[in-house]
Amino acid sequence: VKTLNQKDIDDWWKIRQELDQDLKRLLKEFCNGVIGPFRCLFRGQARDPICQQYIQKSATSIADKIQQLQGEPSLSLLLLEAILLDGLIDVHSDSDRVVTCLLKSLDECHIREQDINSVVSWITSEIIDLRIKVAYSEKLETYPLFLVLDSMIASFPIESLPVLRDHDQEVYRVPNIKFLIDLCKKYLKPTGLHHLPVNVEEAYYVLNPSRDLANTQKKFKRYFESKKSWRGVIG
Repeated sequence: VKTLNQKDIDDWWKIRQELDQDLKRLLKEFCNGVIGPFRCLFRGQARDPICQQYIQKSATSIADKIQQLQGEPSLSLLLLEAILLDGLIDVHSDSDRVVTCLLKSLDECHIREQDINSVVSWITSEIIDLRIKVAYSEKLETYPLFLVLDSMIASFPIESLPVLRDHDQEVYRVPNIKFLIDLCKKYLKPTGLHHLPVNVEEAYYVLNPSRDLANTQKKFKRYFESKKSWRGVIG
């Protein structure tokens, strides 16, 4: 078996780092060019109930103003809540530009062209008020996001998109909506508390079976051995 020399190792790491940079660029371009203003759809609801109440109240206020302006509702409350939450989380974003682009991109958005500036002004004003009320916006925790992906993009590392990673958005893939609904019915108690179907006190581990990951073994060994109810083998 040929032994790798230092040059082989350096070359391998160089290629690996170049690939990592290429992937980061691809993800950033995808996020900016494809998702764009629709990034608000990649947020889970705020975990803080008080914060969520603020968002819902603001969304309702905007929806009422739009209905008075146009005589009919044009944006769903859920979409308005998503827009407000995104503006609350990403405090460094240009909210005016993002919201304007979003409203003009939505086919189902029936806001008249001459009314868009007014709607954008209402939304950005509510975002500013929310940022004042929720001073910890940059650390705002959200509920998990569940994605149902088409087979055409299933192999795309969507979990690594900056819109998700930059704000620690928890994200999971599910095969379809029915699967998710069935899980919720099975594991959510009537009180809304999660029932964990896995007993974390019972586990079996295999750590470094090929004995070629010394650093990994050193990192996890003490933690695994501290779990007295766990069984397993090391090395």
